[in-house]
Amino acid sequence: MKIFSFPKKEHLCGDKNIELLLKQGYAFIIYPFRVIYLFEKQENTINEVQVKVLISVAKKKHRRANSRNRLKRLMRESYRLNKINLLNFAKENALNISIAFQYISDEILKYNFIESKMREISIKLINNIEQKQHNETS
Repeated sequence: MKIFSFPKKEHLCGDKNIELLLKQGYAFIIYPFRVIYLFEKQENTINEVQVKVLISVAKKKHRRANSRNRLKRLMRESYRLNKINLLNFAKENALNISIAFQYISDEILKYNFIESKMREISIKLINNIEQKQHNETS
């Protein structure tokens, strides 16, 4: 599997999976994103994809489809380039992680800002999951 790709297998699909994530997931905000995540211990090692991602931009805030599509492209690209830490963490800890990135800003921000925030998110996500795992075991 190529490291810096974002294949369809890594996309979070299915109403049941998305509903489960939105209802039971943990959330935090790092502007311009709201991040919702859910993790579980991996039962079998057959499942090759351990991190699944949903990217969304609200139609209410960005009426025009071209601006929504541009933002989603920027988000996908920044995630694609910065996902390696999350993948390694999930593999080392035998976890399945589902993540939703929701864009909450009213304006279209620059790519460099979005990418820096995506790096920040991956660090915070790993720390939060480690903390929650530690709390479950103790």
